[in-house]
Amino acid sequence: MNLSIHGATSASAIEGADPSPLFKLNAASDPAADADYPRHAHNEANTARGFCHPGAATSPRLLSVQIRTPQDMRITIPCGANVGKMLRDALAPYHYSGAMGYICRGSARALQYHVIVAAAEGDRPYIYGAPIRESGEATFINGTVNFGRDANGAVLLHCHGGYADTNGALHGGHLILDETVVGAEPLVMHLCLFGQGGFVQGEDEETHYKLLQPYVGALQ
Repeated sequence: MNLSIHGATSASAIEGADPSPLFKLNAASDPAADADYPRHAHNEANTARGFCHPGAATSPRLLSVQIRTPQDMRITIPCGANVGKMLRDALAPYHYSGAMGYICRGSARALQYHVIVAAAEGDRPYIYGAPIRESGEATFINGTVNFGRDANGAVLLHCHGGYADTNGALHGGHLILDETVVGAEPLVMHLCLFGQGGFVQGEDEETHYKLLQPYVGALQ
């Protein structure tokens, strides 16, 4: 099973990208920016519900790391391949601390995703619900992927994406790439690898979720 990889030297080689050699990783929102976000939709049925996270608010709210000259590549994953396995295998020869990317186009003949639901117990207001499985041909609309590490250094794939099913209905959520099999159209992804900086999973004191937090420097 062949995997196609096309490389470039920096983020400036991406079509339409900012030519600046800096790449910014953000993990949390800025309260000042949040203040301008609309809290209520015009339709009262869609009014947002407020809630408080269980832990004390942490500071700073905005965690930002600037990465210089990431390595840019385009990957085509063939029909019938498992996306998670192929991504790990493709990046294994490269020395990188972290990576980010997005789905350009493609389809899946099998995938699994989760959406958030209200928690029935515990101190977290929302959790990921039971897996939702798609067994028909699904056409990807978009998707973003973060490559992080757990405490032991193993690669974590975190993907949020959307797709259309065979009837044209739209779906989306937290995609499990290790449960995603490429369909009739090969999956094309655009990735940026970082030699310095990236994401490491850790417990967040405020939300009590495990989050991917940015860090500076090379992976140890």
